[in-house]
Amino acid sequence: RPSRCGRGRVVRARRKQGVCSSWAWRVAMEAAKKPRALSINQLPQELLVVMVDATAQTAKDARDAMARIAASHVGARAFFADKAEVAVIVFGSKGTNNKVNSDAAEQGYDGQFEHVTVIGRDADTGATGLAEARLGTAAAVREALLPQNCCAAACWMDAFVVALDLVHTRTQELFSKLSGPGQKTVAGRGGRVVPTQRILLLTAGDTAASLAGSGKTPSATDAGGLMTGLANIGGADVVVALAGGKEMGGAALDREMLVSMGATVIGLNEALREAETPRVRPAPKPTATARTELQLGPHARIPVFTYYHTKKEPFPSMQDYYTKANMEGATGAVTKDTEYHIKEAAIEDEYKPLERADMIDGFKYGHQIVPVDDNQAEALKFDGGPASLKLLGFPDKSLVSLSHAYGQPEVMTAPPGDNAAAAALSALVRAADIEGCVV
Repeated sequence: RPSRCGRGRVVRARRKQGVCSSWAWRVAMEAAKKPRALSINQLPQELLVVMVDATAQTAKDARDAMARIAASHVGARAFFADKAEVAVIVFGSKGTNNKVNSDAAEQGYDGQFEHVTVIGRDADTGATGLAEARLGTAAAVREALLPQNCCAAACWMDAFVVALDLVHTRTQELFSKLSGPGQKTVAGRGGRVVPTQRILLLTAGDTAASLAGSGKTPSATDAGGLMTGLANIGGADVVVALAGGKEMGGAALDREMLVSMGATVIGLNEALREAETPRVRPAPKPTATARTELQLGPHARIPVFTYYHTKKEPFPSMQDYYTKANMEGATGAVTKDTEYHIKEAAIEDEYKPLERADMIDGFKYGHQIVPVDDNQAEALKFDGGPASLKLLGFPDKSLVSLSHAYGQPEVMTAPPGDNAAAAALSALVRAADIEGCVV
């Protein structure tokens, strides 16, 4: 049934005949419920996996430094990186929580990848995987590194395999949700779904010592398998921070394997310094609302730019989304038509169709509506020409009420790089402040 809609109009939406028959409409609605394909711009821009050594070979002060590094990386991405996903892996933990371990157990290989715990966004629920950074992840890392929760025998190579599995699983999930053009873009850049993939390993770097008593022995050939895993995920930037320093930290065999993998080896102190360097979100460059001159008199002018000091932020617009019914017999996209009706004054419940071209806007004056066509509306527009500023006088500060700061006030500055204009404008403002007046 039509519904009344202001100024005597009645708006009624109808479905175009032949496009949305009853069955086609149901098909369209079912298609609308399906998840939409992602564009390449909707993907995360960075995947970061931080691995923390909690084995008995890592001294307490080194574990504390590693906890600070991991917390700094998680916190920085929680505050300043909108499109970054993070996971933290603690190896040497007394518990085990990773998908590689559970998958191996299902295939009958028990005891694989033990004492490796993945801490994701929902660490308290046991969920693992890469996700948007949350401050709760940093707190969970500190708890996992407490003496009562760590110091079990584990290997950084096991943690590295779990890290590769996390990245591979997440990138495959994102790739499956990509639209056709997005998948072509990924193929064009060598198969890497996310532009930046980082793996940070914080370790004491002595696999033989950390595995002592476990019955396992490290092998230099294991590095080849890790290099293959890196190639399968499209490559990643690997950084290793050794507790004993870049040159002397860890065992010689471990350093040799890490270098052969193409990892960048640094000291733990350097990693801590880089992680705790203050980061700020880059501020957007302001856009001048006007570029003009402040006229002080017939022979004195100062070039100035004006900017919004406080700008009203509009509510984001809403758009209608339509989907296509791809089943046989459908004629195309779901459409929506709008008809305008006006009530016949002499006949009850009778409405006369109106064409949009037959309607014009109007302004209400008192109880009357004065119609205004497009030409008249254009003629009513006021054009004051280019923006200009002219000094009228120096009133006392007490004459300027606080209400002038409401709404969308603007600020006036000298043009960037114009030192002469900046000095002149600064002198004018300083003089007015000393005299207790405003310009």
